[in-house]
Amino acid sequence: MQKFYDATNDAMFKAIFTNPNNEDLLTNLLETALKIKVKILKLLPLEKNKKNVLQ
Repeated sequence: MQKFYDATNDAMFKAIFTNPNNEDLLTNLLETALKIKVKILKLLPLEKNKKNVLQ
């Protein structure tokens, strides 16, 4: 049986919905969940990199 990946995994969700080629999917998801019209202007980085792990 072939393994199936879905968007319930955080890494897979990020891979799908932060891909600029899938902007329409993210827009549709947000509009459906929020019940408002959404226009995505810019996707920002998801993670903040720390200079030092002790910070």
